[in-house]
Amino acid sequence: MNQSVFPNLIANDLELTSAWYQKNLGATFKMSVPSKTDATKACFTTLTISGNDVMFQTVENIEGKYKGLERRISVGYGVALNIQVADAQAVYDALEDTSGIIAEPADTFYGMREFTIED
Repeated sequence: MNQSVFPNLIANDLELTSAWYQKNLGATFKMSVPSKTDATKACFTTLTISGNDVMFQTVENIEGKYKGLERRISVGYGVALNIQVADAQAVYDALEDTSGIIAEPADTFYGMREFTIED
């Protein structure tokens, strides 16, 4: 098995989150596992973005697995995920929902064109 590191992000609704990343960032579905409490919903999902895996889990799944984390997990806080794409402006221009834009595209001193968006 190859060694790798990938983020494990917390999400309230894995279906909506997966759809957002697929639509806006070209992510592809890799796998998911059904919830033990509702088999019609996933408890975690893995997507691939630009060849890198990103895992999304529900709070309930993490708290169920790691009892010491109960009531200590918040959704959407403490993580900034930088995703490098070939053309940031093209990705930005293709966004259909821009309500989560935090910062418009701008050129940086280190040679990148970046924008910031909440998922």
